[in-house]
Amino acid sequence: EVEKLLPSEIVELEPGVQLTLAAEDLNGTALLLQNGSLRILIPNGVDYAVIKEVSPDALTGLTALLLGPEDVSYIPPRVWLNLQPQLILWKDRGISPFENSLGVDVVADVHLVSDGTKIWLTE
Repeated sequence: EVEKLLPSEIVELEPGVQLTLAAEDLNGTALLLQNGSLRILIPNGVDYAVIKEVSPDALTGLTALLLGPEDVSYIPPRVWLNLQPQLILWKDRGISPFENSLGVDVVADVHLVSDGTKIWLTE
């Protein structure tokens, strides 16, 4: 069964792992994935200002940002960098505009593992 989430609505995927609809617009749906203190924001092309208006909490204390060209086409990379994530994951085969980002432009697959406190990259 498919359910439409409302902005800021939280779905518990499994105990301790939550998915929140941070915001949505005509470009896509921004999601926040949480597992303990791990927080990954996936803007999916949603305007930064929309996310800030609908779910300002989704922009704080980020462990990682999963970004693509749609996220930097009109929002400068420095705006995302100002959120001070520990890690930026680039989801496009094109060259990342972020120094020291990790993504499919560098390696074929990126696997993140977390215990809810720490995060590891595995092959």
